[in-house]
Amino acid sequence: MALGRYPEITLADARERRDAARKRLANGIDPMAERKAEKTAVLVATEYTFEKIAERWLEHWRGNKSARHATTTRNRLRANVYPVLGTRPIAEDRADGVGRAGQGD
Repeated sequence: MALGRYPEITLADARERRDAARKRLANGIDPMAERKAEKTAVLVATEYTFEKIAERWLEHWRGNKSARHATTTRNRLRANVYPVLGTRPIAEDRADGVGRAGQGD
């Protein structure tokens, strides 16, 4: 388990991080799994936004559409939808308006 790079992390800081990781392990928490879950959450929040998924869909959808129709659709999304929903993680969006998938907010 990496604790940081020298000289950015001092030896004392590395020892503190090691001790904290040992305490988590003693409490039944896997620090590596915890770190991986945090990285996955960041990835989901940044790479799976409504705008990025919509742009991927648009590239797929435009295959048999005219260039003018595809451009109009993209411009409408950029003007009307992305300012409101563009940065939202896709996991938060549900058709029934409940909130996060699998949670009954």
